[in-house]
Order: sequence, then C-alpha cells, then structure tokens
Amino acid sequence: MKLITLIYLLFVGSIGFVQAQSHFWTGNGGDDNWFNSANWDAGTVPDASSTVFIQDGFNVLISDAAAFAQAIELEGAVHFTISNDLTFSGELVVPQISSVFFTSGVISGGGTIQNDGLFKLQSFDMKEISNITINNNDEFLVELCNQIQV
Repeated sequence: MKLITLIYLLFVGSIGFVQAQSHFWTGNGGDDNWFNSANWDAGTVPDASSTVFIQDGFNVLISDAAAFAQAIELEGAVHFTISNDLTFSGELVVPQISSVFFTSGVISGGGTIQNDGLFKLQSFDMKEISNITINNNDEFLVELCNQIQV
C-alpha cells in the first residue's frame, strides 16, 4: 500500500512540472528564421521556458510571429533582428561584438537586456519596450524612428 501511495504522490507531484529546455541555434534550416524548427538543435522552436543560445557568426530574425524565451544569450558576433514581439523573463545578453536591431513590435516580459554590444532601434514602424530593464554598457542607438514607446 505504501508503494502505491508513493507512486501516486510522485505522479500527482509531477503533473504541471515544466522543465526548462535549452535551445542552441544551428542554422541547419538554411535560413535565419527563428520559427524554422530545423534551425534549432532541439528540433523545436523555443517557448517561454527555453534558454536560448545563439553562437558566433549567425544571423537570426524574429519576424513571422511573436517569439518567446526564458533567456537569450548571444555568443560572439551575432546579428539578431527583432521585427515582431519578443517576450522573455530572464536576460537577453548582447556581448561586445554582437548587434541587435529592433525594427518593430513589442519587447516585454519582465526581463533584462544586458547590452555590451550594439542595440539599435531602427525603422519608422512602431516599437515598444515594456517592463524591461536595460543595462547599457556600450551603444544604444535610435535611428530613423518616429514611434517609440518605453
């Protein structure tokens, strides 16, 4: 009886348990599309519980739909373009030789942008940064913008 009770408690206790998954960008999908699952080592697109790593030398584009992650770490020289909504609750780490181009959409989720590289707000499309902390240690540029909400 104790064994059955223990198994039951383990089963009930594990319902709803979500384990964060790491997603490493491989670029094997042949394009720069965040939503192409073939570009990720896990074979799936990151979700709100994912820790994302994008290695040196890649270009990555969020444009097809809203993207989610727990945290995003750019490693080395990465060109990361945000042209739709991005929600994250951890950190978006931009190292010294990486660049982020925010052209439209909303960046939100309660996270922190740790910018040691280039973070550029660019284009005439509406851009909003909501409930995000920005720690800027390098370049934060606003260019060709007429609608920004912070």
